[in-house]
Amino acid sequence: MVGQSEFEDGFEDAALPGEFLRMTLKELPRRPLLSLPPTATIADAIQAMNDKRVGAVLLMEGNTLAGIFTERDVLKRVALSGIDVRTTSVSTVMTKKPDMLPSDAGVAYALRKMNEEGYRHIPIVDKNGKATGIVAVRDIVRWLVELFPEELNLPPDPSLESRSVDGG
Repeated sequence: MVGQSEFEDGFEDAALPGEFLRMTLKELPRRPLLSLPPTATIADAIQAMNDKRVGAVLLMEGNTLAGIFTERDVLKRVALSGIDVRTTSVSTVMTKKPDMLPSDAGVAYALRKMNEEGYRHIPIVDKNGKATGIVAVRDIVRWLVELFPEELNLPPDPSLESRSVDGG
């Protein structure tokens, strides 16, 4: 007879169901999809990400995902490049043909893929390959935190409580 895994044992101790290890991306709460055409300027993409307080925008040609532009792209491809962000198309610095996951992919699989590949954002697609959203590591972390009882989410020292969403 096969017993419970060490993961399920640990989660039962914390009053959490081990079932969450099998939850899919479609079960995660997500923010509305932010998308722009690849012809948008880099400045437009950065402004849209700042306005929506997200770290990535999907670049869509109609219903087809052409690429993704992330805060990491801003740092690696734009910041010190001398590119005129007000006139240069975001298509010149976006990641073309990014990896994608179906909405029925497991949350654990998504985390593993994001960790192994170094992604912080990954587009989500439906069974027809149409982009339906994006998931960020912070979305998954926020969701995981909500699974734990409130008393486990308290800071060990109240002075450590974050004062800003941009801090640390």
